[in-house]
Formats: sequence, C-alpha cells, structure tokens
Amino acid sequence: MKPPTESKIEAKLVRWCRQQCIYTRKFVSPATKGVPDRIFIRNGKVLFMELKRPGNKTTALQDYEIAQLHKAGASAVVATGYEEAVLKLTGFFFVTFTAVPVEIPSSVLIDPTSLI
Repeated sequence: MKPPTESKIEAKLVRWCRQQCIYTRKFVSPATKGVPDRIFIRNGKVLFMELKRPGNKTTALQDYEIAQLHKAGASAVVATGYEEAVLKLTGFFFVTFTAVPVEIPSSVLIDPTSLI
C-alpha cells in the first residue's frame, strides 16, 4: 500500500488541529523557496512544521530554512507522517514540564569536605 500524499496528511492534520483549537495556515513565501509547509499557533506559541510523507526526506534548502528559523529564535520541526505530526504538536502545545521542589533527606547528603 502506498503511503498517503503530503496533501492528504496535511488535510487530516488540519482537521485534527481544528478539534484541538490550534490555529493553522499553509505557510508560503513566494520569494523564498524551502520554507516549512505550515504554521501552527495556540495560546501565543508558534510552531513551523515541514510535513513529509513516509520515505521522503527534507531537501538541503528546507534544512537551511529550518536552521534560519531556529537561529531567529523560532520553533520549527520536521514531521514524517500524520502520527508524528500529531505527536510533535501535542508535545509542543500541550505538554509542559514543571520543576517540583524535592526535599532530600539529610541521611543521603554527603559532606563535600569528606571528598578531599
């Protein structure tokens, strides 16, 4: 069975984004080739994504444009297939890490002077 085309992956992903309240648009820059396929925005966070169908790779120009976005401080990723795209969007927009203070029992602390 042939893998789905990028346009079919993209259409399915757009439907998923609507359900998740993620604003998305096709990202085109007529004067610049190689820019990522889509831009996603939710709660002020912005992610650029280059979508690939399984078996396809990014071009050198696409890699360069993604590196330029990173250099400018933007978040940009490559996703191969629908499932990977959903995982990357979920991780970017919905998973947050919070540092939780942990009390360390004094019995496990080492006196640094004992190491000299």
